[in-house]
Amino acid sequence: MKISHIVAIASNNAIGKNNQLLWHLPKDMEWFKKTTITNPVIMGRLTMSALKKPLPNRRNIVLSSNPNIILPGFEWAKTVEQAILMASKTVKEEIYIIGGGKVYEATKDLINKLYITEVDAIFEDADTFYPEIDYAEWELIFEEQHEKDEKHKYDFTFKVYDKKVIEKVK
Repeated sequence: MKISHIVAIASNNAIGKNNQLLWHLPKDMEWFKKTTITNPVIMGRLTMSALKKPLPNRRNIVLSSNPNIILPGFEWAKTVEQAILMASKTVKEEIYIIGGGKVYEATKDLINKLYITEVDAIFEDADTFYPEIDYAEWELIFEEQHEKDEKHKYDFTFKVYDKKVIEKVK
């Protein structure tokens, strides 16, 4: 079973401020939807609050210590392990971790695939960041560049990585 992060990050690993994205990139939203559709997504409470309603055609699982704050249409999980177990019962292809920063950090050692949109910008005032990743442990399997235009304020690149299999020495 594949467990993946899907995230858009700025050049300084920024992903948000005040529980909001730092940019509006319609092609990235299309990429996110096309990639995650019909598969379970796992998120933190703040990401759920920012979305306000569940993503359609996906099982929406929220990590939180408090089940009473879960909005209608979302499912509650107390731990990462519980969320993954729940998602594994309905997974078609992959389980996607969709944020925020704390959830990415808590799951970074569990994932075997990365879907990263690199946004060519630096946001000094961001308050949420994607954790540092050692890209030596990952193999780039897809890359697609997009230049800024009338609908996209920044250049950005879609990248997909698979976790390298490290063979243990006997």
